Amino acid sequence: MFFSTHNYCQAQKISKPEKNFEFFWNTFNKHYPSFEVRKVDWQEQYKKYRPLITENTTDDKLFDILNEMVIPLRDGHIAISK
Repeated sequence: MFFSTHNYCQAQKISKPEKNFEFFWNTFNKHYPSFEVRKVDWQEQYKKYRPLITENTTDDKLFDILNEMVIPLRDGHIAISK
């Protein structure tokens, strides 16, 4: 079970990189319509990448991780840029 980013962040007092990851993941989870069509288990993406994010994760590393997360979607409509 996953919580909304706002409630999760308040309850856990997580760092900025962790908040940004949670926001990104939850936004896709709520609004991206094609996980099934693209055969991507978004829950598994969370399990794989969330442990990599800590309070010490740099912006550049977080950017790289978020990019890695969406590669399996193979969706030309998705682009992450700085």
